[in-house]
Amino acid sequence: MPVVSVQSLPLEQDISVALPLLCESFSKAMDIDIHHVSVSWQFIQPGHYCVAGKCEAVHSPGFPLKVQLLTPNLYRLPAIERMLCFLANEVSTLAGIEVADVFVYHQEIASGHVFDEGKILHW
Repeated sequence: MPVVSVQSLPLEQDISVALPLLCESFSKAMDIDIHHVSVSWQFIQPGHYCVAGKCEAVHSPGFPLKVQLLTPNLYRLPAIERMLCFLANEVSTLAGIEVADVFVYHQEIASGHVFDEGKILHW
């Protein structure tokens, strides 16, 4: 189950409208059943984010969105690279910022290392 988590300072866009769109577009583009896709978006409170020794109180040009992609260790590098690029482009469009201001990283999860739906998951 791919899990996408985004952190950003508050934006003017209605993220509650964007989240289902991101789930659906990721599901279709990666040919993964939407039941297996989870997306969340967290806002970082003003003053709780620091870059180059400076805290930013509001969204400013050059502020990167941080996107975490969690996947089971079933995917090979070419598929992971497609997911990373797709997420960078899709999230930049939804947030209305430059793709260069989006930071996406991947974390692989091994079978037996997840507790979900009341049990340890194995794949």
